[in-house]
Amino acid sequence: MRIINRYIAGSFLLTFFLSFLVLTCVLSLGVIFRITEVLSAGVSWRPVLTMFFGGIPSAMRFTLPMSALISALLVFGRLSSDMEIMAMRASGLRMRQIMTGPLAVTALITLLSLGNNLFVAPRSHFARRTAQAEIRGGDMVALLEEGRYVSGLGDFSLHIGRRKDNNLQDIRILDRREGEVPRDITAGSGRIVPESATGAAMLELYDVRINPFDPNRPGAGYADSWMISLGDALQRREYRPNEDSLTAGELLAAIEDPSLFFPDLPPEQFAARRAVLRFTLHSSFALALLTLVFVMTGIPLGIQAHRRESTTGVAIALGITMASYLFVILAETAVKSAVERAELIVWLPVLLNLQLGMYLIRRAG
Repeated sequence: MRIINRYIAGSFLLTFFLSFLVLTCVLSLGVIFRITEVLSAGVSWRPVLTMFFGGIPSAMRFTLPMSALISALLVFGRLSSDMEIMAMRASGLRMRQIMTGPLAVTALITLLSLGNNLFVAPRSHFARRTAQAEIRGGDMVALLEEGRYVSGLGDFSLHIGRRKDNNLQDIRILDRREGEVPRDITAGSGRIVPESATGAAMLELYDVRINPFDPNRPGAGYADSWMISLGDALQRREYRPNEDSLTAGELLAAIEDPSLFFPDLPPEQFAARRAVLRFTLHSSFALALLTLVFVMTGIPLGIQAHRRESTTGVAIALGITMASYLFVILAETAVKSAVERAELIVWLPVLLNLQLGMYLIRRAG
């Protein structure tokens, strides 16, 4: 019996590790491409690496439960297709005994997920956001990408067709400083000129068309050159933590008194902020417990869907996780819409998967 439990637990742990690596790599592909672009632009590698590795614990909030579910479906699906489950049952083992090893491993993974969600992910989120603020504020010129609108410039959105060092070509700006409709400013070329005295940055444009030239009158205006102040857009900025950057103890303290971590928050917004803080705390616990209930659901489902094709197990895992994570999105939307006690919605997938898992386990004997 002990040898069988070790064998199943080892297979489960190995499959879980491989699934976790694959899911983490898939979720990191976009970040990897972005980091390559930023490094090629000459940005310092230290904040870039902080930004990359700081995003992994946040992704683990979702990849740990999903990896555990995929492992349960694949391992027990293969055991069932190879008739090993039937042989165990014929030798007198009950379903609960067969599940002992994987559930013990899953309990440890659940504790790991809980520690990650409540402590590691918030600290990593703060470090990642701080690095992003440092990159954005410290070298904005290097981050200007060709063919994309760049935000983070105050009331401006900037689009450039081509860039070589500080020389910009085919420039388009949406200026929202005056009126509800933004002014459309186009220029053949230009350059960013930082002002050392005031710390502000100026955008010097050439061959300029401004539409409308006067916000109160329709019609375009033209100029050979035009200067636009970007204010402190290129200055180094300090990131202010939000609810995603607070650990469990800090969340509890912030729920009690939001002004401790949000000193600029008006008192009339305290109730809405407390609701968001409660949602963050509840979702951290619920996502960790999903790891355990996913395995309880995945083991009997894997036995029933006993096909050799691993795509079957992956498809079932995707369906279950997507349906469960939709509840988290629904809860977040309800919290922002000021629905009373909306943070409790995140517990619905935990309860539903727990009930489903217990029913399937009883049915499997």
